[in-house]
Amino acid sequence: MPLWNKWSASAAVLCCAVLPVGYIYTSRAQDRPAAPAQASGHREYETFRGHVREQLMSGEFAELEKTAAALTQNKERFPGGDWKLFRFYQGLGKPAGGDDDSDATWQRQMEALEKWLKAKPQSTAAHIALAEGYTDYAWKARGSGFAETVPEQGWERFYERVARARAALTEVQAAPDKGPHWYSTMQTVALGEAWDQDEYDALFEEAVRNEPLYYHFYSARARYLLPRWYGEEGDWERFADASAMKIGGKEGSILYAHIAWEMSRHFRINDFFAKNRVSWPRIRQGYLDREALYGQTVRHLNELCLLAGGAADRSTMRQLLPRIDGRWDEDVWKEKKYFDNFERWAGQ
Repeated sequence: MPLWNKWSASAAVLCCAVLPVGYIYTSRAQDRPAAPAQASGHREYETFRGHVREQLMSGEFAELEKTAAALTQNKERFPGGDWKLFRFYQGLGKPAGGDDDSDATWQRQMEALEKWLKAKPQSTAAHIALAEGYTDYAWKARGSGFAETVPEQGWERFYERVARARAALTEVQAAPDKGPHWYSTMQTVALGEAWDQDEYDALFEEAVRNEPLYYHFYSARARYLLPRWYGEEGDWERFADASAMKIGGKEGSILYAHIAWEMSRHFRINDFFAKNRVSWPRIRQGYLDREALYGQTVRHLNELCLLAGGAADRSTMRQLLPRIDGRWDEDVWKEKKYFDNFERWAGQ
């Protein structure tokens, strides 16, 4: 059984109101670039995902084909810099309620994906979407508990679904229009199938040659390098640093902050800076650079605020909270009580 299976797949998305004792990076208001645009972030993502999901369920496959082709070619992003292509396949890969939805709801989603592929068997997008669905459905079968809590039938379904995802991706591996998300989905397959590091790294290197600024390649590889999966202590942090340096400039700075945020979701926030060798000043700067290049979203303000709390940076939190203006993001904080506790702490 792969090493990562001894850990919960969602073990550390919970926030904690207890903040670590440590250094405080004091920010200055005049260092903040003015935001060229602001949007809510999460709501835009969910509206978009909901729309493509509705198209799938109603059989509007031609429209999905057009959207996939356009987003692959034009590399369109949301305000704040998130790739629309990534959110497109997110919407197709799972029902709105995610793992909380019933098996019947998941079955309807998978049947719609199979129907799309049957209607358009040469479609690269349909193959990728089906693979995305099977990887998500695989983790649904596994559940979020520790490995010893997963029943044998859960493991059987997990590996069967991951294998079906890989098969769907392999069918279009040579397609010239497969775009970056093919690699992103195959990275999820690689994690589930416990690929060795050489094989995984070959996939990653091909992915970044295809599209060096698809942030999700990097956060997926950082996750692979966590000690609870296939890496050693310090591996993912060194990888984040090297990747940011290689990209360079504001994009490299943004990438560092993106990787750090995604990795923070595997820890209680008050443990993240204590247990990992990451730079809070670099993370903060990455968010400022993201705002300067792509505009700010309430979602990213919430992320930065939570990270600032983890770094015990009251100064930055006090700057962010008026901009958030009570618009806490459930996907970031999970429960409002955590946002409220951090807000009270920042005001002390």
